[in-house]
Order: sequence, then structure tokens, then C-alpha cells
Amino acid sequence: EIHGAIFDKHEAIGGIYGSLGHVRTSVLTSGDGRGRYSKFDRGGIYYTGTLGAHAIWGSMDEVYATAGGASSGLGFPKTDRQPVGDGVGERVLLENGGIFHKASRGTFVVPAVLYASYIDRGGPTGSLGYPTGAASHSGVSGFTQQFEGGLLTVASPYAAFVRAAYQDFLDRAPSG
Repeated sequence: EIHGAIFDKHEAIGGIYGSLGHVRTSVLTSGDGRGRYSKFDRGGIYYTGTLGAHAIWGSMDEVYATAGGASSGLGFPKTDRQPVGDGVGERVLLENGGIFHKASRGTFVVPAVLYASYIDRGGPTGSLGYPTGAASHSGVSGFTQQFEGGLLTVASPYAAFVRAAYQDFLDRAPSG
């Protein structure tokens, strides 16, 4: 059973004949208790009182679910799956990052720690283009992610603390 804003969103995007298909779960509460969601044959609808109901389907929903979904650090969707505007790719904006899809490159999350720098460089239509790989934590030095136009690296906000802790407690610099 689906109802309320989740039902309204499902119907607005074509109901059972739309992108999501038939309902697979009733409306459930997210693990963190901040919102609700329901899963469908080809995706999900996610809802909070402040953000409303947003639909994600296909590989974008699969990647979102694999990353932990709404209860992860990514938070809830702020938009439905939508075109980027370049005629090539699609995106879903999240509370803490985004999901980007380009058929020739795949679907990848850009997490919050890299997202602001990515958007500052124009996002998918800027110099970096679309992501071509998953983000990774590169030890003390920070976070990296590969894009069509190069590698984006952002220093870890904890790097200075880790270096100082190594120096104070081990009397040496970290090796990573």
C-alpha cells in the first residue's frame, strides 16, 4: 500500500505504466527515522516533510541503495531523476552530494566531501565532465574521484589532526 505524497508522486510520473512500475513495498520509515520511502519494480520514491517526495529509478536508484540510501551520509534526494541539460546525462541532487549518470560512462555518486569542488568546476558540464569511477578515500591525504576531465582530489578535513596525532604520539609522520 502506498499513500500520501509517495502515492501522488507515483501517479504524477505515470503510475504503474511510468518509470517505476508496480509497487513492491508499502510505505516504510527510513532507518534514521527522518523520512519515508517505498520501493517499486524499477526504483524508489523517497519522502521527507521538508524535501517532499522524489523518485529515482534504474541504475541511479541501484547506486543510491548500494551506497546506503536515505539513511547513509548522502541523505534524502532533493530532486527527482532529471536531465542535466546537456542532452547527454542525468542527475539526482541529494542532501549531501549527487548521483550522475551518462550512458557511456555509467552511474556514480559524487559524495559531499567532493561535491562542492565538483560543482565549483561546473559539475558535469564543466571542465571535469561526468564521473568515471567511484570516489575513494586516499588515506591521510584526502578523497579522490576520477572524472572525464581528470582527477579531483580534496584534502581530508582531518589531515592536520592525524598528522599532529602521529607526531605527538608516535614521534613520526604518517606513512599514507
